[in-house]
Amino acid sequence: KGMLSLSLAKIFPAQNSSLANPVILQSKIDYLVLENAKIVAELNQLREENEGLKKQLKAPQALSGKFMPAKNISIVAGLMTLDKGESDGVKEGMVVVSEGVLVGRLVSVTPYASRVKLPTYEGNVIKVKILPASPAGGPSGEKGVLKGTAEGRLILDEVLQKVKLDTDQVLVTTGEDELYPADLAVARIEKIVSDDVSIYKKAELKPLLDYQNLKLVMIRL
Repeated sequence: KGMLSLSLAKIFPAQNSSLANPVILQSKIDYLVLENAKIVAELNQLREENEGLKKQLKAPQALSGKFMPAKNISIVAGLMTLDKGESDGVKEGMVVVSEGVLVGRLVSVTPYASRVKLPTYEGNVIKVKILPASPAGGPSGEKGVLKGTAEGRLILDEVLQKVKLDTDQVLVTTGEDELYPADLAVARIEKIVSDDVSIYKKAELKPLLDYQNLKLVMIRL
């Protein structure tokens, strides 16, 4: 502390009498330490965002076109709030992805923010096709419907009983509903729920993304 006081005395003009007061001097030191901590935190955040953006740009994209990065501010009841809005050129209906995987589509936009309806949103319906878990796995191109539940989970429904399902098969959008482009990955089969009475097979799904922990997403402009 003595060395720090001596250094400050050399840096600041001697005529600054406030430095002679130990209380004021300590207050200035505390202020500088706090400001330095803020700058370090901001630099770390910028570094993290930069790495996230690099990761997004390097990921294989099923979509072409221009993309805008946006921060995930919060998620409530299957709706993700982003920090981009009309003032940034964002419009309702735009598709949002992360590393080539579907996050959702914008359902409301304000001047400085927007909301994304996630696949897990209750009542959400997305037409999908089923990819094989491996080259020798189940069927390729069989179709079904992905639905969001009240519990914030995903289920696969409306799959014909004759279709063989395997765990880990990935579901991608068909593009037939004209809400989502085709071939965007969404989820994988976690558990098959089937019986001989129902018309359709069902399966419990696991999203390919951990929506809560997403920090950065890409809006397709």
